[in-house]
Amino acid sequence: MFDNNGVVVYEDGHSIGLATNNEAEYSALCFALYQAKEMGCTHFVVKSDSRLVVNQISGEWRIHENHLKPYVDEIQSEIKDLEEFDLSWIPRRENKLADALTHKRR
Repeated sequence: MFDNNGVVVYEDGHSIGLATNNEAEYSALCFALYQAKEMGCTHFVVKSDSRLVVNQISGEWRIHENHLKPYVDEIQSEIKDLEEFDLSWIPRRENKLADALTHKRR
């Protein structure tokens, strides 16, 4: 996580065990929201390389896989208390820090 000046204030990566890519993306967003709220954040900007997560959370895409619905419900519940929540998609090539954390924890 970065502060308003682009300084890293929190960095983590951990194993969630056997899961799909989509479950991992949702799990990471849930964890990041929890950590941000624990740190007192009220404005949260997320840049994700998962189009599925971005579009399902924004309501642009329907949720076809029932096992993903609890993630969406949990995230929706967490973001309703924030003053600002912005979730946008970025190409994977622009998300090198997240990829580095993933490979670092393997």
